[in-house]
Amino acid sequence: MVKAEDPDGRCPSTCSGTPAASYGCSDGAMDAENQIRQLLTVHDKKKVKYYLQTIASDQEGNERIKSYFPDRPRAEKVIE
Repeated sequence: MVKAEDPDGRCPSTCSGTPAASYGCSDGAMDAENQIRQLLTVHDKKKVKYYLQTIASDQEGNERIKSYFPDRPRAEKVIE
C-alpha cells in the first residue's frame, strides 16, 4: 500500500515477535521489494504504481491487514 502511493516510499514498521515470525515478516517484505524492483525493470513507474494501487484497493486485502495496520500503512519520511 505504501508503494502504491509512492514507489520510492518505505514502510516504517518493523518485524517483531518470535524469531520465526520475525523471519517470515522480513522475508515477505524483501520478497515484495524484489518483485516491485523487477516490475520496474520491465514497466514504467506510472504503470507499476497503477498496478499496485489496484492491489491496494482490494477490499479483502484491506480487511486482512487491518489488525496489523489499523490506520493503514503510511510511508516514513526519509531525510536525505
